[in-house]
Amino acid sequence: MKDLYKQFNEIDIDLDEFEEIEVSEFERAKVKKELKNKISPKQKKGKKILAAASLAAGLSISALVGLSFTAYADNIPVISNIYKFFYDYRDKNGEFYGDYAENATMINLTATSNGVNVTVDDAIYDGESMIVTYTIKANRDLGNPLVIRGIPHLQGSPKTGSHEASKVSESENKYVGIITMKMEEEETSLPIEWNIDYLRPGRTTDNEPIEGNWKFNFTLNKADIDIYKLDKKLSQNDLTVHLQKLTISPNSFHLLFEQIDTDKLYEKWDSAIVELLVKDNLGNRYSQEEQSGSYSVHKHSTKWGAIYEKVDPQATQLIITPEVELRNYEPIEEDKGYKGSITADQKQFQMEDIIIDLK
Repeated sequence: MKDLYKQFNEIDIDLDEFEEIEVSEFERAKVKKELKNKISPKQKKGKKILAAASLAAGLSISALVGLSFTAYADNIPVISNIYKFFYDYRDKNGEFYGDYAENATMINLTATSNGVNVTVDDAIYDGESMIVTYTIKANRDLGNPLVIRGIPHLQGSPKTGSHEASKVSESENKYVGIITMKMEEEETSLPIEWNIDYLRPGRTTDNEPIEGNWKFNFTLNKADIDIYKLDKKLSQNDLTVHLQKLTISPNSFHLLFEQIDTDKLYEKWDSAIVELLVKDNLGNRYSQEEQSGSYSVHKHSTKWGAIYEKVDPQATQLIITPEVELRNYEPIEEDKGYKGSITADQKQFQMEDIIIDLK
């Protein structure tokens, strides 16, 4: 089954259905930034890519006329790439799964009980964590979220716990979930067991649990992934960048970092965005394919995950340069009141290089 965004890209859209409207400079800048992060420079030009770009831009500035996004989402038969679902629509924990989907092992085991089908779709073990994705289909509405009692664990080492599955859409009784488990010891192969005790509609214990017989056993081999745990911090102009993790897989690499802003920064600026520029010791520069963030109001910080193209196998170092863009906005007022905003001032600077030695 195709990736959700690939299915969007194949939707036939009549561009004449769109009505042009005026937007502010701030909105234009926002759309350009999103398109820069969403569209890979390696994509081939064509009408379908133009349609997908138009759809993304329209959704960003709420300028679509006569097009129901919900209708399109409900008509997509399956969100097969659950990693993608949770990467773009993360839960409150702000988890980032990078490019794990292409390296996962297909499990495809289904257990049916009491009118509910539970399918373990795929899983991956990277040497320190195990990630399992699953799909639940029912003959009735099970609420949202759906609480699952029972977690995957090593055979012979049972563990208890609960987690939640998210409903895909209101038009069908289908749920998807993803579980991340830290493993205590690094192994080359893991025998996994998962017994689900019950399902509970919603988070309240007032709802009756749905009991059934959902049991799974499968084996996971360590994926071809290298993980670098990092603790590199740079501070400049009242902003800190904390580089935390590098994950390299055969076809791409993923960087996890945190942007920490100070109150003093926002006394001078309205917004701050950090992007990591990456090159290697051979002179190759790596294009960013996607960047997405999760903001914490209490910490004044944003946890970013960024995906880049494949690392040159001959490279022995990655050189990472944080680039920061600061902006102030000025409101535009008309006779009828607030109209929008424009960029009144902006500043861009680069921090020192962070060098990572590769294995």
